[in-house]
Amino acid sequence: ESLILKYGGNVGIGTTSPDSILDIETTLSSDTQTTPETVLTLSTKYSSTGADGGAGAGTRLLFKLPDDTANPSVGASIDAVKENADDAISSTALVFSTSQDDETLDEAMRITSGGSLGLGSGTGTSTKLHVDDNGSTTPLFRMQNSSGNYWDYGFSDATTLKIAYNAGTKVTFLSSGKVGIGVTDPECELEIKGSTFGKKLFIDHAQ
Repeated sequence: ESLILKYGGNVGIGTTSPDSILDIETTLSSDTQTTPETVLTLSTKYSSTGADGGAGAGTRLLFKLPDDTANPSVGASIDAVKENADDAISSTALVFSTSQDDETLDEAMRITSGGSLGLGSGTGTSTKLHVDDNGSTTPLFRMQNSSGNYWDYGFSDATTLKIAYNAGTKVTFLSSGKVGIGVTDPECELEIKGSTFGKKLFIDHAQ
């Protein structure tokens, strides 16, 4: 049997005991194979191949969530999209989008055909990691340990980059090239400020 409809509405493909609404099971082509087995294929096609399509076209997997208005409402999606309008080029990006409680999908992450990762804008650049937070002053990166201590790296405004420890700014980089250590508004190329007396800058030259 290849298709089972279980009492209660569960559908099984390749299994006689589906545990969810749709349960698909298949056997590996070889027990020693080193590549994944295709279990499910989603595809779209053109009604006519007479002209090139458009970049961004592709196949979407849409997730909807329960709520008290639209019920269900648009929640998120995973899209496989064309990167080039030329139909002779099949370069494909994988796009992850989420809804901001407005029934529309906003791109949150993109993996390009070249292996680059875009977070936020997901425009797909030549850099391996591109982060775009649309001008937000929220830290772009946070490294936190099991004790709850953390380092933040990100913008404090449109042009100022900061490194902070537990929300306290330690180093500030201005777009003018000025750097502040212990100060958030350096007035010279390098300004160092501490809360106690003692060495603030030590330069050692080994012979």
